[in-house]
Amino acid sequence: MPVSETLKKLFFGASALNYMGVKEPFRIKREMVEDEKYFDKLFAGGYEEQARKIRGG
Repeated sequence: MPVSETLKKLFFGASALNYMGVKEPFRIKREMVEDEKYFDKLFAGGYEEQARKIRGG
């Protein structure tokens, strides 16, 4: 896959970080580029964590 297409996909998925309130910089990891669902999984995990906190568990 061309570098430009890879970066486009990476940055599209990275928008999940905004929804999660991530402020600090993060390092791009191989998994982020190789797994198209990386940020979906990250967001889903963060959402579940917030839901647990709200439920008190």
